[in-house]
Amino acid sequence: MIAIKNKDLLDYINPQFKNIPSIKFILTEDVNDFAKDSIIKPQQDPIKFMHYNSYLNKKDIKITTTQFSKLLNCSYDYLGCDEATLDFVRYLMIDTFLNQEILHDIKQLEFINQIEYIYTHLYYLEQARSNPEKYPLASVVMSCHNRDYYLLVSVQHVLQQTYVNWELLISDDGSSNPKTLQILQLIQNIPRSRGEFVAIQDDDDIMMPFRLEYQIDFLKRNPEYEVCASAYMPVTEIGVPKYYASNYVHSFDEAKALFMQVNFAAHSTFTVRMTDRMKKYYIYNHQTAYDYSLWLKLLFDLENEDIRFFSLPRHVTGIRVHSQRMSHNSYEYSHYQKWIPLKQIEIAEKISPDIYENASYQYYQHQQFELQKKIFACIYHQGSLQKLLTNIGQLKDFVDNFIIVYVLTPSEYQIMNEIFNNPMFSDYQSKNTLHIIKVTGTRYKGYIDSELPNIFTRLLEDKNLQDQDYILLSNTSEFINPFQLKRFYQLSQDFGIFGLRYLQSVDKEDYLYQKTKIISYHLFRNIGYKAIREYVIDEDIFKLVPQPRFEDKLYTLFINGEYLNVNTMKDAGIFIDDCQNYQPSLANKPNYKDNTFSAPSQKRKLENFYISSNDIFQSYCGINIEDKNNYVKTEL
Repeated sequence: MIAIKNKDLLDYINPQFKNIPSIKFILTEDVNDFAKDSIIKPQQDPIKFMHYNSYLNKKDIKITTTQFSKLLNCSYDYLGCDEATLDFVRYLMIDTFLNQEILHDIKQLEFINQIEYIYTHLYYLEQARSNPEKYPLASVVMSCHNRDYYLLVSVQHVLQQTYVNWELLISDDGSSNPKTLQILQLIQNIPRSRGEFVAIQDDDDIMMPFRLEYQIDFLKRNPEYEVCASAYMPVTEIGVPKYYASNYVHSFDEAKALFMQVNFAAHSTFTVRMTDRMKKYYIYNHQTAYDYSLWLKLLFDLENEDIRFFSLPRHVTGIRVHSQRMSHNSYEYSHYQKWIPLKQIEIAEKISPDIYENASYQYYQHQQFELQKKIFACIYHQGSLQKLLTNIGQLKDFVDNFIIVYVLTPSEYQIMNEIFNNPMFSDYQSKNTLHIIKVTGTRYKGYIDSELPNIFTRLLEDKNLQDQDYILLSNTSEFINPFQLKRFYQLSQDFGIFGLRYLQSVDKEDYLYQKTKIISYHLFRNIGYKAIREYVIDEDIFKLVPQPRFEDKLYTLFINGEYLNVNTMKDAGIFIDDCQNYQPSLANKPNYKDNTFSAPSQKRKLENFYISSNDIFQSYCGINIEDKNNYVKTEL
């Protein structure tokens, strides 16, 4: 049966094949009706009942009611019958072939092929029963969701395997389609996998008849491997190959290196030997990209287990490309696209902590065009000019433009000339923007809080930024480790949260200042200055996983209606809120060796940043160290 979209073409073609009853053309829209007819329970089909009953009476063949029911069920697919009924079907087909007066040549060939297929299938069943060690049980695991026609065909592919000792387990993901439910009712499900091998098969994919035999044979001959995949063919909705994908690798090391960059093996090509440790670790526990996340866990997170993987050259699966694929779900696809880079970064930095120091993540992904990004630092300041210069001085080599909102009280108006004449602003007017706010009275704080978001938003709009540019939001009491900032930039994440230690309690790890943020300009426009500054990760997220509430980690989180890659940076700097309280402890810190030649990954650590920045903090707070036991406070 062949489906055709054009009705005029259908009317033209059908008469050409009217003398060949084995070929029939139907409209594409009738495919669902064809599928529905194919899955009607045989016991409910009076035509088949009368036909079979008449044939058996004519031959004077006596069978029980139970046997007759099994025979009717075999009309679904004779390879789904039990052995006794299948042997009976073979006898009936041979009898029909020998005694039918008129059989077309095509029909004769079809009968011969089916009889031979049944004979071969029964032979292998006997071999598997008599020699179970040679034919261990394989569990074929399939998930389905509202794709009745594809499911029907996929089950038939399993039934046609040359390896016969298998069980089929189907997990229905909440199907509401009654035709899908009818198919499931026809199949005996086993509640738990018992096989020595597990083969993955999606309900919309095509399984080549030799797949199980081919892959299980490899795993039996190569006991050092516990997982194998094979090449696959992307196919159209009706199963026509689009091209032949080759993912053959020559060694385990080559496969492992490829997995660091891309999920190069299709989910429906995997067969796994279920050893004790695979029973422990072979668990899908990720929202999307569940197969890729599992392979990365087995190969890298559990690297000490030395779980070995291989990819074979033969094409064992046809992957259907169609609109109902689960991977076409917009939210799932968005999450997949966001999460994969995070895992790849995590693995790469585990191998080489400084791998992204001089080349970005996009560079290693061989992207043809990498968007150039700039960092615009939006800094709020109130106080002495020296404090402002101290803060931005540590970032000037890492930030492209500074946008500074400087609040002056009446007693500070006289320093305006000093501010505008400073080289930081007078010599770099095109690069740095200074916005002065003069305030009077004691109730200006509420005004500043309400107007600051609008001021920064307006000043950024004047800069003609690109969507991919980054906006750093901070004030001059927030000292960011510039090497943490550089790493964020190199990783090209969407949103960064800097966790800063309070200087007066720098030894306490649990209490972090989290208002310092960096975000893409596209997201800044959508979310807004105030919401970004006040954003904190919901603590409930961390109740489901055994890890701290805030750590140096990459996450994919759902924020403001979309999935974003969020980089939380624990101990990424120092927050100074009260110089008076911390001065003695700062002044009494011993002298340390120079960290100039430390590796970037070491410079990102809090203790090294704190050590190397002591002079900066002292300058900010007006401390003049004359010796390591005494300090003199100087006015700025």
